[in-house]
Amino acid sequence: EETLAEGMANVCVAFQRAEERWSHKFVIEKGKTILDLKRVMVRPSSPEEDLIAFVLKRGMLRMTTFETIDQDETFDFHFVGPEEGQRLFDRDKQRKEREDIEFEERERQRQEQQERDRQLLEERLQRQAAEQEKQARARQEAEEAERKRAEDAKAPTTVGQLPQRAVDSERERLQKERLQQEKAQRIEAEERQQKQRARETEEAHLREEARRGEEERQRQEQRQREEEQ
Repeated sequence: EETLAEGMANVCVAFQRAEERWSHKFVIEKGKTILDLKRVMVRPSSPEEDLIAFVLKRGMLRMTTFETIDQDETFDFHFVGPEEGQRLFDRDKQRKEREDIEFEERERQRQEQQERDRQLLEERLQRQAAEQEKQARARQEAEEAERKRAEDAKAPTTVGQLPQRAVDSERERLQKERLQQEKAQRIEAEERQQKQRARETEEAHLREEARRGEEERQRQEQRQREEEQ
C-alpha cells in the first residue's frame, strides 16, 4: 500500500448498483470538507449540480456538506437527485452560518475573558508591588525611629540621662504602631484572598456553562443528523 504524504487522508467510497458493489479510493488533504471531496470525485467539467446530486454517509449518518475530513475515512455513496441535494445543501449552508456565528461569539467571549484575566493579574501585581513598597517604607521608618531612640538614650542632657519612663513610653508607642501595621496587613491579605476565591468561583462557573453549552450543541447536531436520515 502506497504511503501517503504527511497531512493527507485516504478516503474509500463504496458504490452499489443493483447487486453490484465496488469501491474507489481518493486522496485528499486533511482539513478539507466533504464538498472538497466531492469536487475530487467528479470530473472538473461536470456541472455544479452534480456535486449536490449525491451524498456520502458514514453508516446511517449523512455527512454534511461542510464537515471536515481529519483522518482516513470510509463512506457510502448515495444518489439523491438535484432537488433533494439542493435542499440538503441549503440546510447545511444555513447550519454552517449559524455555527460560524456561534464560534465567533464564543471566540469573542474567550478573548474578553482573557483580557479580564490579564487586567486582574496586572492589578494584583500592582497591589503586591504597592504592598511591598509600603512594608519596606514601614520597616525603614521603624528602624530609623529605633536608631533615633537609641541615640537619644545614649546622649547626655543637662539633667543627665533621659528618664526611663520616656524610654519605655517611646518603646510602647513603636510597638503599638507595629501591631497596627501588622493588623492592617492581615486584613488586606484576607480581603485579597476573598476576592481571589470569588474570581476563581466565577471562572469555574463560566467554564462549566461553556462546557454545558458545547455538550448541548453537540447533542443538537446529533439529533439533526438523525432527523435527516
